[in-house]
Parts: sequence; C-alpha cells; structure tokens
Amino acid sequence: MSIKKLVAAIAVVAAAVVAGFIVTGAARADHQDPRQVRPDPHASIVTHESRDDPQKVREYWTPERMRKARPAPMPSVG
Repeated sequence: MSIKKLVAAIAVVAAAVVAGFIVTGAARADHQDPRQVRPDPHASIVTHESRDDPQKVREYWTPERMRKARPAPMPSVG
C-alpha cells in the first residue's frame, strides 16, 4: 500500500469517527428533557428554545400588537 493510500484511509477513518461523535452528541441532545437541564451558572451564553407552534405565534402577533410591543429588558453584562 502506498503512502498516499494509507494517508487517505486514515483520513476516511478519522472523518468517520468525528462524524460518529457528532451524530451521537446530536442524538443525545434531541432526547434530553429540557426541564432536566440545569444551566451552568458560570456560562457566558444562555439560550432558550421555544416549542410554540409557529402558526399560533403568527396569529397572535397582529400588526396592532406589534405596534404596542415593548422590548424585553436585557441583562447587563459585566
């Protein structure tokens, strides 16, 4: 086996291993109950995923409600 074929084979195996880790991690994240996840108090980024029905959200936010809407208070950083 030539060096080029050996390097190509190693690259394919490494890519497969990395893809496996990514898929496994994504699968675990999909099955995680969000109520059981505790935010890290030292994390610098906090996210929230909405599970609201997009159609109901569009129906709720009429032009009048959008005009009357006020921005949510943003946390201060620092």
